[in-house]
Amino acid sequence: MIFIECKNWTSKIPVDEIGKFNNKMIKRKGSAKLGIFIAINGFTEKYNDEIKHLVRDGYVIAIIEGKDFVEFFDKSSSNITDFLKSKIIDSLL
Repeated sequence: MIFIECKNWTSKIPVDEIGKFNNKMIKRKGSAKLGIFIAINGFTEKYNDEIKHLVRDGYVIAIIEGKDFVEFFDKSSSNITDFLKSKIIDSLL
């Protein structure tokens, strides 16, 4: 199972929203280890430390911001599978 959450807020998202998202995954009792968190207007601060902590706990959350979608759609040769794979790999590095 893959969890997906999208925040189309008018402001940037606080990083603690990633933790809240992860808690929703945990409540699924292990059935969701991969999540995709979309924040159209980005985050109020760096989220890398939060993501790395979750990876150590066995969860992978790929982060996608609005600017990532703009970049994706600007590339006429892009496909969604490669785009998502790259975001998942980014969360592991």
